[in-house]
Amino acid sequence: MDTGCGFGGSLALLNEHYQHMELHGINIDARQIARAEATVLAKPGSGNSLAFKIGDACCLDYPDNYFDNVLAVECIFHFPSRSRYFQQVHRVLKPGGRLIISDFLVNSATSLIFACFCLPYLGLMKKYYGELGEPMTLAKYQKLADATGLTLTNNINITKGTLPTYRFLEQHINATGIEAKEMTRLYRFQHLVSRLDFHRYSILTFDKT
Repeated sequence: MDTGCGFGGSLALLNEHYQHMELHGINIDARQIARAEATVLAKPGSGNSLAFKIGDACCLDYPDNYFDNVLAVECIFHFPSRSRYFQQVHRVLKPGGRLIISDFLVNSATSLIFACFCLPYLGLMKKYYGELGEPMTLAKYQKLADATGLTLTNNINITKGTLPTYRFLEQHINATGIEAKEMTRLYRFQHLVSRLDFHRYSILTFDKT
């Protein structure tokens, strides 16, 4: 299952490369689900099935011990409660199941400097990215996993590979006037704090034993 599946891009990739999979996607935005249903269809001959529905990642409408794997790709920082999300994921995962997320992890050693850097940009981040949860460190995720019965098994820092994204976004801003200036400022800020290692774009894996 892909929680916060957006337009279904992650499931489309799985559908393209794997067979005999039962793929589920939920998203809180009905418009994105409608687009996913219209554009992401089971690959002929794959034996895959695809099901999208409107849903809240912090209140999953699925049976206990149902999924082998749960994903949260570039969305968990928008959820109102990571704690409730982890509790729900633990419930719907089968024993031996796995949660895989991507998130920006704050570098504990420079967290105060990072917080000061962020202050002038908080309004822009909210304007263009919506509500964001509290900044997370690896230690906070470890504590969250321990509290919900999951085990943190892997942490991969992929920041270096994501750095070109900010330049690409800056060059392809679909806006004019003040919005273009604000978005440029925001992308440059994100690029800077990533290069300075103030935060790290990480892939985290948690197992249910």
